[in-house]
Amino acid sequence: PAPFYTVDGYAPFAAQMLMLRYWKQHGQPRIIQTIPGSPTNEVIVESRGREAIRIGSKTVRLERYVIDGVVWGRETLWLDEDGSLAAAITRAGGLSFEAVREDLESALIAFVQRATTDRLADLELITARTPPLRSGTYAMVGGTIVDGTGRAAIDDGVIVVRDGKIADVGPRASVTIPDGVTTVPISGKTVIPGLWDMHTHVTQVEWAPVYLGAGVTTVRDMGNEFEFITALRKDINAGRALGPRLLLAGLIDGPGPDAFGVYYAATPEEATKAVGKYHDAGFEQIKIYSLITPPMVEAISAEAHRLGMTVTGHVPNGM
Repeated sequence: PAPFYTVDGYAPFAAQMLMLRYWKQHGQPRIIQTIPGSPTNEVIVESRGREAIRIGSKTVRLERYVIDGVVWGRETLWLDEDGSLAAAITRAGGLSFEAVREDLESALIAFVQRATTDRLADLELITARTPPLRSGTYAMVGGTIVDGTGRAAIDDGVIVVRDGKIADVGPRASVTIPDGVTTVPISGKTVIPGLWDMHTHVTQVEWAPVYLGAGVTTVRDMGNEFEFITALRKDINAGRALGPRLLLAGLIDGPGPDAFGVYYAATPEEATKAVGKYHDAGFEQIKIYSLITPPMVEAISAEAHRLGMTVTGHVPNGM
């Protein structure tokens, strides 16, 4: 196409800054034709307005943009008044990735929080546009039911659902369907328990409804940005967002230039504090990472087990 812009999901963020300049120079079209781009070769840019970021005693004014179509899902970028890249939050693939200008580094968590709020608003809109086919009390009748215990499948089964929870299940001959309850015929279909994804990093809000669409009703998140994953879990649990139950593991690494994440432990006191933060936020598990030393593994495990949490993770480099 003419004109077009060349960009790919793992391009340097500088390429996206140039793409936004290109977008502005071409009249801010709703769609940018790209090569190689997404399957449709289309990128959509939305301006989300101006905002102020406090850095110490200084206020920096930035423009926030949402980009859809470079990676799977949406990204958030900020440009300064000169049109240069100030910060970017993306969640391409299985891990989060951020870029921030050096003088704005102290505001990184604020950028993450603003991007998270933006993405959750998108997910809430998806949820509002996707009402359930049934609610209240209803019965699904006539299907084959596999309960996951190893017992033989139930033919011509009935599942009674009341306010989003299974109230009764079994053969049609033994399950009483309350009078006046709506029935949903599911003959020819098979019903199985919700699936679990036992190791994932939920990095994009778009994953939440897609998980349900694939039959996954519980996921075990094995390390994520604290501000993002707790906000997503809160939205799902409150019913504002469509998504699976989230069971969370809090990541702790050792300090150093190659450290992963933002919570580190070099002393038993730091280890205890990090475990306590995750416990108080409702995490079920602690995940140790590659730079943790053997004494810290011991301290983390002792505190986590004392609090009723489990411990998992990588085998650290020093073990």
